[in-house]
Amino acid sequence: MVLLVLYFVVFGSVRIRPAAVGSLTFAILFAVTVSGILSAGIGGVDKGQWEAAGALGFGRAGAFFRVILPQAAGRMLPRCKGKLVSMLKQTSMVGYISIQDLTKAGDIIRSRTYDAFFPLAVTAAVYFAVSSLILLAAGRVELRLDPRRRRLADPPAPARDQAVPAGPSGTPGEELIRVEHLQKSYGGSTPLRDVNAVVRRGEVIAVIGPSGSGKSSLLRCLNRLETPTAGRITVLGRELTGGGAELAAVRQRMGMVFQSFQLFPHLTALENVTLAPIRLRGLPPQQAAARGMALLQAAARGMALLQAVGLGEKAHKYPGEMSGGQQQRVAIARALAMEPEILLLDEPTSNLDPASAGEVLSVIRRLAAQGMTMMVVTHEMQFAREAATRVFYMDQGVLYEEGTPAQLLDAPRRNRTRAFVQRLRVLHFAIDSPGYDFIAMAQALQQFGEKHLLPRRRVEGLHHAFEEIAAANIVPRLAPGQTLHILTEYAESADRLEMRFLWGGAPCNPLEEGEPLSLRLVKAFLAGSRYDYAGGENRLTVQI
Repeated sequence: MVLLVLYFVVFGSVRIRPAAVGSLTFAILFAVTVSGILSAGIGGVDKGQWEAAGALGFGRAGAFFRVILPQAAGRMLPRCKGKLVSMLKQTSMVGYISIQDLTKAGDIIRSRTYDAFFPLAVTAAVYFAVSSLILLAAGRVELRLDPRRRRLADPPAPARDQAVPAGPSGTPGEELIRVEHLQKSYGGSTPLRDVNAVVRRGEVIAVIGPSGSGKSSLLRCLNRLETPTAGRITVLGRELTGGGAELAAVRQRMGMVFQSFQLFPHLTALENVTLAPIRLRGLPPQQAAARGMALLQAAARGMALLQAVGLGEKAHKYPGEMSGGQQQRVAIARALAMEPEILLLDEPTSNLDPASAGEVLSVIRRLAAQGMTMMVVTHEMQFAREAATRVFYMDQGVLYEEGTPAQLLDAPRRNRTRAFVQRLRVLHFAIDSPGYDFIAMAQALQQFGEKHLLPRRRVEGLHHAFEEIAAANIVPRLAPGQTLHILTEYAESADRLEMRFLWGGAPCNPLEEGEPLSLRLVKAFLAGSRYDYAGGENRLTVQI
């Protein structure tokens, strides 16, 4: 219909060759179809890929052609391939506007020779051959874009005995970041209200605080992944609320490690690490590859247990073929490949299991020991205590309190900081019905033990106390409207682990009254432990 309308109506009064109308018709139809495929393919790439490329220092065009388009092409090509073959077959319709194409020529031969079969068979064979050539060419391109098949034939040997580079040297104590009256609003939400801070060379800043207090927003504003609503940010002597050229230059000297890794899935670990040095700094591929291998190997040796299983052996693996901990260590190596002067890490262990988190924290500790300037948003208080030189506590969109780890974690001066630190040390459950979430509470106890690095025996003791004292003997006695409060607290200085139970109702001692088997188990695992029961208040304290 489009072909006929264009030829007989739109260009009906104009002398134009039918071939030009046919070309225009199929160009329009194919362009409309492919534009939809392009839009869907590009829109399907995770927004975080744009941010990861931007954080390395790529501009919008560089990020699109080096990171986004290769990922989108792998999704778009199969659909484009089918549409191309479909369009080839539809060109047979140009015979309706007096063009002697292959199909039209076959019809003319049939009408003159009265041979109904042979011209049609030849026409079909030609169409099949041309379609096969198109599919073959598209398949070769698709093969090159397939990460599972695009491998380096002869991977270089992993580098040995390399240290994690700690960035360029400079004057210790030199001011690198200054934040003045920073504000950031998202519609009706204002995660950053008035933040003022200074970060100096060689400092390791641990940023802690409750969820929603603006910790991640602060890091994202520092490298302008988010545009501040108001205030001023100065990094490495350059004011970042200005033009984009300054921003790209600063980003190349300020590495960013994301909570969700944001590795480029179409590139191997080594290609992830070497992409920015080659494209942005003009580093020769061989030199960039050698440096990338050294970075991967060094990141892998962050823990003594990993010395025999280096990430150098994972250099030619794709992100989807690695564990979360390995991906995060590759992300750190990618940030270090540009030799940054500052490293920003946004909750680098929040999506990892305890073992993988330990691998990543070990690498970060090594960087801290080598003098790398870092800001780390973290919930790992043990890491903050051991590796940080200063701790920022954020609350209600402001830098509420700062100080050394000993000052802020052991003797905070302000009320909200004290309350937050206390919540970190105490795990509280409230059970007011038999339908409580037993599994979630058991998992919370496990995480509490892992966070405080408690040995397995003591973590098992927490589980036994919860299951046999609370679940088996107290909860069944609760009347409607009554609540059982369970508080678990660990005092690191005294190495004291306590679980306290407080509940309503008639007095009953869960260590003496209850299910017989449960009572025997309780007495067995409490043998040699201290406990105190206050019958008048229904309060039981057990040391584990």
